[in-house]
Amino acid sequence: MNLRKVLTAVLALATVMFVAAPARADEPATAQITVFWTSLVARGVAVDVSFGVSCPAGFTGTATVSVTQTRDDGLSASGQVTDDLVCTGTGRPELSRPTAVVTGAPFDRGGARLDIVIAGCDGSTCFTTPLRQHTRLGN
Repeated sequence: MNLRKVLTAVLALATVMFVAAPARADEPATAQITVFWTSLVARGVAVDVSFGVSCPAGFTGTATVSVTQTRDDGLSASGQVTDDLVCTGTGRPELSRPTAVVTGAPFDRGGARLDIVIAGCDGSTCFTTPLRQHTRLGN
C-alpha cells in the first residue's frame, strides 16, 4: 500500500471525526480549520495542503491557502491559491495546491509558514477565519 493511499484513508477517518456542532443563533458565523498534512509536489513546484473546514450551512465563499518558505540556501519560495468553498454545516475535507511563483525558488523539504483564510457569506452575514501556523514540507 503506497503512502498516498494511507494518507487518503487517514484523511477519510479524520473527516468522519471532524464534525462541528451547529452554531447557535446568537453566535457570530465562523469557520473551524484543521490542517491534516502538507506534501511537496513535482520536486517543489507546488505543495498539496490537506485540511478540513467546518462552517455554517448556507454560506459560500473562498479558501485561500498560502505557503511561504525561506530555504536552507537562503532562497525564498512562496505560492498561493484561492478555491471556491460551499459550507455544509459539518466538517469536510479540502485539498489545495499552491504553486511556487515563477520568479522565486521551488519549495524544498523543511519548515514553512502556512496561512489559510476562510471567507464566506450567506447574503446577510459574512465571516473571515484565518489560520497561521508553522508546517513541515515533505514528500
